Amino acid sequence: MAVIVFKWICIAIWLSFFSYQFFRLRHWRLCFWLDEAAQLNWYNSEDKRPVKLLVVGSYLCAFYVEGRLIIVWRDMCDEAQYRSLCRVLLKSRN
Repeated sequence: MAVIVFKWICIAIWLSFFSYQFFRLRHWRLCFWLDEAAQLNWYNSEDKRPVKLLVVGSYLCAFYVEGRLIIVWRDMCDEAQYRSLCRVLLKSRN
């Protein structure tokens, strides 16, 4: 009996946690501009920050900006934007 109660409590905690995370991410957005020199500008900001490349792949790009990990999945942008992002990040590696 105690095992069944524990199992249902774990399921309830798991569902509430992921429901909370889903509602927090509904309106989340990250706007940035990446120039040809791989310098990143945040939305409504004038100062440029260098990008440290981590991974460029066919499904995701991951890079660091001031110690913050930014992951961009392929379906977050249209195809032209994603290709341009990959091209600039790969160009900055060299």
